[in-house]
Amino acid sequence: MNTEFRKESQGIQSIEQAYAILKAVSESSRPLSMMELSNRCGMTKTKLHKYLVSLTRIGFLSKGRDLKYALGNELLLLGLIASEQFDIRSQAKLYIDELQAQFNETFALGIWGQSGPFFLLWQESDRTVNIGIKVGSRVSLTHSATGLIFSAFMPVDRLQPMLEQEIERFGLDRTLLADRLERVRDAGYATVDGEHIPGIAAAAAPVFNRSGGLQAALVVVGTQGGLRIDADSGLIQALKSAAHQLSKDLGYLVRA
Repeated sequence: MNTEFRKESQGIQSIEQAYAILKAVSESSRPLSMMELSNRCGMTKTKLHKYLVSLTRIGFLSKGRDLKYALGNELLLLGLIASEQFDIRSQAKLYIDELQAQFNETFALGIWGQSGPFFLLWQESDRTVNIGIKVGSRVSLTHSATGLIFSAFMPVDRLQPMLEQEIERFGLDRTLLADRLERVRDAGYATVDGEHIPGIAAAAAPVFNRSGGLQAALVVVGTQGGLRIDADSGLIQALKSAAHQLSKDLGYLVRA
């Protein structure tokens, strides 16, 4: 039995090599030639050719007239089906459970609704002060970490009317707000420290979808002074890492 287990745990190398080829194609912003794929995959052209024939035959790759390879329609169809079956709330909860077990803070998932960002998931720690926020609560675009993520990463035309309302309501300086949103984009996360609710601090990181658009924000909330929200804190690093992994689950790729 031990021998059988070892054999089974080794997997099927040819499938893994086929995946490496598909991965190389998916990470390129343009179709690739056989020579380019050979270099990227560390595979001889003779061996690579057999994989390319099979992957093209089943529709996972397409071969252009210029003899270069791109992802095929069959693979794209499977991706769309997987995307339709993906439940971001359930998937995010897996990461939130891990974060909460490690840090014992309140974590949440914010998404965009017709009236702005709101919490689809809100999971409290055992030491949270009740701040009146729950699933369905909507938050400010400019005075919450969640809102700042949407303000920084969403297309301007989708949020501009709501953003203008907050600028007028709170008398915000447009230049200072633009500078803050630029810092959020540069840092890859947003923070508030007692600005929205006195005594409460929060941080949020963006979650992107397969087209590179903002899908959600992964959020942590705690007490001001008790929640470490500086860039070097283990909490922020873990939050950003979880948001990045959730983005990858959604099909997000950093293009070469």
